[in-house]
Amino acid sequence: MGAAVPHRYGRRTDQPEVSVHARALRGAADAAIPETGGPFDPRRISDALFEADWQAAGPAPFPLPVRGWLPDTQVLVARAAAGTERGLPLAVKGGHNDESHTTMSAPSSSPSTPGRC
Repeated sequence: MGAAVPHRYGRRTDQPEVSVHARALRGAADAAIPETGGPFDPRRISDALFEADWQAAGPAPFPLPVRGWLPDTQVLVARAAAGTERGLPLAVKGGHNDESHTTMSAPSSSPSTPGRC
């Protein structure tokens, strides 16, 4: 249900991979009906109810790019090949002593189990 907002954001900012990721989060669920057992908030469903593009968009696989860089947080996520969950994904966080809540100037890295990293 909450994926309608990133879907619209991706369309409006010309970032199709964001819209595809939102469709993957939704999966085959109904675009306008909240999941059973979840919280019901009319403000959250209004996007899904009145967004024709969101309702018409079918499910999609996760985009799984070969790398993603977030410059503001200095985080890099990389995988061996694009479009596949096979292989070892890696997340690396840069940093320096002048950042808030940082105790070491050395960057950190974390290998992950294969999957949707």
